[in-house]
Amino acid sequence: MSRTKRHQGGPRFAALYDYEMTTPAYQHLSTYARALLMEFRIAFSGGNNGKIGISVRHAATLLNCGKNRAADAIQELVDKGWVAVTEKSGFHRKIERKPTLFRITDKPIGLGVDKPETKDFMRWRCSDPEKNLVPPRGTGRPLTGDQIQAHLERRSLG
Repeated sequence: MSRTKRHQGGPRFAALYDYEMTTPAYQHLSTYARALLMEFRIAFSGGNNGKIGISVRHAATLLNCGKNRAADAIQELVDKGWVAVTEKSGFHRKIERKPTLFRITDKPIGLGVDKPETKDFMRWRCSDPEKNLVPPRGTGRPLTGDQIQAHLERRSLG
């Protein structure tokens, strides 16, 4: 007699969608910030958004780099709208040490009832308008001057 197998839901995975990778906020991320973004996605379990605790030291261990570079990567993700701080940490001698808690901005908190996703990274723009243009996916080439000019003209007309 065999027992029936229950579906376990499959292995966990972290994904970046094409629309996310074509945003200026992603294109302007450093390599360490891109890697840390994936670590935030891996730490997200579905119900812990807003409570993802990654300290600078833990990020440095995950990225295999120094604390200063890890702190810069965290700040870069916050500045470009990929993650947001929900609870700031602090070191107090008699109180338990906790890391800063983050939320991923493209995931809701509490099934969207408590706080829906904001996707702040979609609104981030570089101060130089020409650097906001993203080359077409799959070409591997930057936009030419004519393509940039045509895009800027379309933008001003519309």
